[in-house]
Amino acid sequence: MFATMLPIGLWRARGCSLRARSRAKQIWGFIAAALILLCSLSSFGFLILLLGPWRVGPWDKTETHQWLVEKAAWRGFSSILIAPMAAVFVYKSGTKYLREVARYLVCAWLGELGNCGQFLLRLYGWDDVFVMLLTVLGNVGVASSICLVFRLQIELILGFRRSILIPLGEQRLLQTLKILGLVFAMYLPFAALASSGHLSLGQASFPTLGLSFFTLLLIMMEVLQISLGMRSLSKVLHLATHALKEASEATEAAEAARLKEGHRAIRLQYMRLAGTWPCTILVQVLFVMLKGWLWPIPAAGLHFVEENMLMAILQATMCLLAVWGSDGLQGALANSDVKYRAELDRLERREASVQSYKADGDEGWQEKVEEMGLRGFTLAALLDFYRGLGVDYMLHFDPALHTTTDVVREAIIPLSARPQQQALAVQMMQGIPTRPSKMITHNWGNLFTDLVAVTVADALGEFSYGNVASLLRHNPEQIDKWLEASGQSQATVWICAFSVNQHLGICDTNMNDGRDTVTHVQYPLCRCGSRKFMNDSDPCRDDGSSILCEMNKFDDMMAWLAATDSKFHQVIAVDREFQLFSRAWCVAEIAEASVFGMEQRLLVASAGHLERHTPKLKDLRVENMKASRPEDVEIILAKIPDKDEFNQRLQSLIFDRLLTQWNVLDIAEKLSLAGHMARWKTVAQGLDLRMDSVLSDRPPTRQSTPRLDSPKHSQLFECTL
Repeated sequence: MFATMLPIGLWRARGCSLRARSRAKQIWGFIAAALILLCSLSSFGFLILLLGPWRVGPWDKTETHQWLVEKAAWRGFSSILIAPMAAVFVYKSGTKYLREVARYLVCAWLGELGNCGQFLLRLYGWDDVFVMLLTVLGNVGVASSICLVFRLQIELILGFRRSILIPLGEQRLLQTLKILGLVFAMYLPFAALASSGHLSLGQASFPTLGLSFFTLLLIMMEVLQISLGMRSLSKVLHLATHALKEASEATEAAEAARLKEGHRAIRLQYMRLAGTWPCTILVQVLFVMLKGWLWPIPAAGLHFVEENMLMAILQATMCLLAVWGSDGLQGALANSDVKYRAELDRLERREASVQSYKADGDEGWQEKVEEMGLRGFTLAALLDFYRGLGVDYMLHFDPALHTTTDVVREAIIPLSARPQQQALAVQMMQGIPTRPSKMITHNWGNLFTDLVAVTVADALGEFSYGNVASLLRHNPEQIDKWLEASGQSQATVWICAFSVNQHLGICDTNMNDGRDTVTHVQYPLCRCGSRKFMNDSDPCRDDGSSILCEMNKFDDMMAWLAATDSKFHQVIAVDREFQLFSRAWCVAEIAEASVFGMEQRLLVASAGHLERHTPKLKDLRVENMKASRPEDVEIILAKIPDKDEFNQRLQSLIFDRLLTQWNVLDIAEKLSLAGHMARWKTVAQGLDLRMDSVLSDRPPTRQSTPRLDSPKHSQLFECTL
């Protein structure tokens, strides 16, 4: 435990650079691992001297001494087995889950080392406060390791609760764990007295009765905790198993393999817990029976079984299973180290960008940057807008075919034209300046339904957005319930289509003869009459850039939001054909966010889409990027002095960071994936559908298209235009 707590203090120390704090953490981890191994080697040396041919010490004096040597040997060998695992996890763990496993291993090792030490001291005639302290250390270590195992189980179930968004009995588990900790606190003093021989177990007394009572209560609470936890895991495993069975029949190989990975992770945890908990209870019952701690039941006389042998074998076995269940034997430690170093590099860039940030020297420019940065809007407002498509405006909206460009031209621009020409995000938030928590980078050629699905999927922690896009077709009300249950309905986002005032730029022009994707009719032009501000429109800054133009400030706005909000991050909405990576502004935003050290999350429609389109990304070059306005490409290229170096960094960003982040999952992320599978299965059950229709990476089926000359449609455009 000490090996994982001190780095937290070092991490939070003020006045130190991020790299220095990380180096201090690594040094402390190395020292802690070395101390663990050194103590275990010392124990091993003592045991060799006692059990080897030299037999140094009072081995042959009395039967009691021989009995103490056997106890010390079992506990010592157990600590020696646990020590390498604890040392490696303390030094290499880079994720939250692996650090929890490291804490458990350290506590288990301390428990075994303390018990071994107290037997060795008693063997050499020590029977004073040092023996008592080691006894307490051993009992506290064992109790802490058991509580940490229960805590890992609860964290696992809480993770599923956040993924599935249905009750799993986690409140009862938390209450039971608190009671269990209290019982342990009352139990340990009696156990320490009994272990050190200061308690007469053959006669009734207050300490003896207290020991028996708390022993029984402890076992009962552990049984209750185990039964509640296993029932919750069984429910999740049942849903995930049925989800995998149905989804695998229709999904692509890549997606099916990803689902199997999540299912394997939860089945691994279930098997680990289902095998270890009964053994734990059985060993503990045998232990207290052999000790005679259940007064008035006398100590069991099983000469072929020794209580410390049972506990030593149990602790070593549970530690091995904990390492196995953490995927530590399958590269989890190496992957976590890679993720840790990547995150450290990002945090360094974030720290440097915050420290070096300076507001623009032109007050008008900076004022415009901050005004645009405060045009966030909530997910609830976005879903309200989406529900109005095809009902109150853009009556011919087809979620299977209409793109973001279609929606901007035929819904966002008309709606934001009245009562005054402004960004639709301002109207959606009733004019209240709203700071966004994330920025969605997307291309306007993407399906608008997919853009909404990406925003929702990120809020719900989904690994892809294809499922959410399908649910928008089947049961959009379910999405509202999920967002409310997860507390994400009021999460704020920044999307250029909504947050940029289109009436200051493109509303009265139809670039490239743009036409509706469904009807092939030219986009209507807005007659608002607002003055348009292009890249070089007056008034201008000293470098000739327009101060009032809103299409040349994305990088400055991102820098301001990143510098003033440490949690501001970027979500990259990759369309189904991966055209996003050929759009100049999208690539520029991704590169700028990486320079600022912003957290970046890549969302694709499905694993199958990622597998199919990844090869084409290897040929990306910034010189080949496109934009709706040619002048935008010129502006972006002018900011890149060495284009070959930029292309290399772009390749590294995509393949070494973004795609690795999506493909390489630790055990906690795999379990979260299994939880999402279970959640989608509950949706399928509620809609009486098969999983292959809900978990689909195909776009929604095309709906019938209403006539554009309907009275309601004509009246809408007459009013808004």
